[in-house]
Amino acid sequence: MGYSHNTKPLKAGEVSQEDNVKKTAITLGSVLVLLVLIAGCAGGPRSPWTVVDHQNLQLGGDIPTWVTKSTGELEREREFEESYVFKLEAFGRDLTGAKTQANLFDVNSEVARMIETRVQQKFAGAQVGDNNLVESYFENTVKILTDARIQGLRKYGDFWVFRINKESGEEQYAYYTLYTIDQSRVDQLIRDAINGQEADTEEEKTAQERVREIFAEGL
Repeated sequence: MGYSHNTKPLKAGEVSQEDNVKKTAITLGSVLVLLVLIAGCAGGPRSPWTVVDHQNLQLGGDIPTWVTKSTGELEREREFEESYVFKLEAFGRDLTGAKTQANLFDVNSEVARMIETRVQQKFAGAQVGDNNLVESYFENTVKILTDARIQGLRKYGDFWVFRINKESGEEQYAYYTLYTIDQSRVDQLIRDAINGQEADTEEEKTAQERVREIFAEGL
């Protein structure tokens, strides 16, 4: 067995170039495994539902992105940047049942409820401290919005999917309908609900202004 003429005897404590390469490879491999594990954890729990059929399947088309994305994600897209979007979902054991359920929705009431929820979330994220007057004006604003008639809603599209729950085996049709409305309309509706309340004392005016500030940039 021959030896390379370039191989030099190692001194005590020295590590060969080959060993260095092996250690580097092991380290990089460990880092990659760690990154994969982190990425897997960051993804969160996966949906138990698997789509096996949908409205565009026979035509060779895909599921529209608006079906799978959240309303928050959609509103960040250029197409919807000047709009608020609201997605209604109906479910049934067959497609007819899901469509019927969707048609039974009072769209105005459903959208008003969604606006109310978003208003509550916006207020909850604001730092108002222990201020009963501010909370009172906010609660009155919510009550007014609940009864408001939403003008300017536009139906963007509807779509159905047939899916199976991998865990329970349940089969289900899901019918989605997306509505949009100009942000300016909803923002004005909120301003009107705030400004329409009486504010006689300085404390009341200050509280009203605080609520107004919270919603100055919309939802």
